[in-house]
This record gives sequence, C-alpha cells and structure tokens, in this order.
Amino acid sequence: MRKVLVGGALLILISGATLLTPTIRDLISHRQEPAKVAASKTQTKVTKPRDPKTHDFSDVDYAQKKLFHHQLGAMIADKAKTDATKPEIRRLAEQVSAQETERANVYAALLTSWNESYLNITDFPETGGCNGYPTFSGMLPHLDVGKYRLSSGESVDTAFLTLLIEHHKKATDLVKLEGAIIGFGELVKLRDTSQKEYKAEISTFERLQKSIL
Repeated sequence: MRKVLVGGALLILISGATLLTPTIRDLISHRQEPAKVAASKTQTKVTKPRDPKTHDFSDVDYAQKKLFHHQLGAMIADKAKTDATKPEIRRLAEQVSAQETERANVYAALLTSWNESYLNITDFPETGGCNGYPTFSGMLPHLDVGKYRLSSGESVDTAFLTLLIEHHKKATDLVKLEGAIIGFGELVKLRDTSQKEYKAEISTFERLQKSIL
C-alpha cells in the first residue's frame, strides 16, 4: 500500500513538471532583448539648411539690432568730436562717427530691401542724456551713456575711449548670440566680416587708450 502511494506521488510530480515546461519555454521564446529595445529609441534629427536667398524673423531682428548698435556708436563719437580736449581724440571720434554711420546705413538699406520697417535710435525719447533705446547684448547701459553725454572737459576723452572699447566688445557679443541663428547670405557675410573688424579695432583702441591717456 505504501509503495502505491509513493509511486502515485512521483507520477503527479513528473506530470506537473511536464505541464510547466512548455510555459517556461514559451516565456523564454517571447522575451525581448534589452539592447534591441534601447537601440530602437535612438534617432538622429536632421535640420534642413536655410535658403541664403530668403530672410526670416531672425535676420530682421539681427539687422534691426545692428542698426541700433551702430547708431549708438555714432552718437557716442559725435559727443567726442566737439567736446574732447585732445585733438587726437577728436580726430578719432570723427573717423568713428563716419564709420558707424556708414555701417548703420548698410543695415537700414538691407531692411528696406526686405520691405521691413525699423526704428532709429533717435526715435526714442531722451532722458538724462540718453535715448531710451531697447536693451540687448549689443547695447551699452543707459546710465553709462547718459553720464558720458552730460560730461565735460578731460573726462570726455577718458570716457569716450572706455565706452568705445566696451561698445565694440558688445558688438562681438551680439554677433555670437544673435548672429548665430541668421541665414540670409548677405547678412551672414556681414556678420563674419564685422567680427574680424571689431576685434582688430578693439586692439587699436586699447593701444590708443594706453598711449594718449
């Protein structure tokens, strides 16, 4: 009687294992490999290049800001043209005023060719010696400009060169930040050329600052 019971128990265990085996095999056969799942999530997005013959908001915005920047440079130089005490400073101011005005006109002409409107720095009301122009990476602080334009005597000479150097450094910041996203061909060329010019002019102004003042 005991042998029959033991034999029956063994038969049940063997048959249970036989029933479980297909289920385990089935789970193994349907299991996904982690590496393949992870690989399917990795995709590279391709950005379509800009058409250099067309302009968009980034080009207009950059040109408008460059226009303000150069008009501010001319405004700073105009003060030194008449009020600086040293003749070297007045001559430099005349050159800078003409150059900055010419540069501003380039961007004004470009905006006009696109039929895009723009404001001039003089369109903003003046308070405390400074026009309330928009502030962005390419512009000097209103307080510094206002203080300079209300100054007199030798302080004009010192402040002019200091602001001129800072003004050009602001220009390099503007090119790096705002100029990084433009795509209009002519504007891109202006950006690359102007960046080289700014760096060279900063070095010249810094040498003058050490020798004249």
